[in-house]
Amino acid sequence: ERGAAVSVGEAAARVGGRARVTGEQQYVADLPHDDALHVKLIALDVEFHRAIYHLAGNPVIEEMIAPQWPHMRRSMATVLAEFDYRERAWTEHEAIAAQILAGNAKAAEAAALAHAHTAGRMTEERLRATDDKAA
Repeated sequence: ERGAAVSVGEAAARVGGRARVTGEQQYVADLPHDDALHVKLIALDVEFHRAIYHLAGNPVIEEMIAPQWPHMRRSMATVLAEFDYRERAWTEHEAIAAQILAGNAKAAEAAALAHAHTAGRMTEERLRATDDKAA
C-alpha cells in the first residue's frame, strides 16, 4: 500500500493524465447525489484510481492491482453506499489530484494514504455492522 502511494506521490511531476483526472473531478461535481447513481459513482471511483496509477508511470502498479479490482469495487460499493461519505470521497480525490497536478509529491502521498486508510476503515466498519446484523 505504501509503495503504491509513494509512486503516486512521485507521479506528481508527470502531466500525462492531467485531463483525465480533471475531467473526473468536473463530472462528479456536476452529478446529483441520489442512490440511483451508486453504480456510476463506483465506476468514477475506479476511473479515478486507474488515472492515478497511470500517472505513476509504472505499469507494474496497474498489473498488480488488476486481480484486486473485484475486491476494490466491493469496497468502493460498500463505502459509497454511505451518502455521507460520497462527498468526502470526492473531496479526498480532489485533494489528491490537486497535489499531483501541483507537483507536490509528499502532499499527494499523504492525501492518498489518508484516503486509503479512511476508505479501508469505513469498509471494515460496514462489514462488521453487516456481520453483527446477520448473527
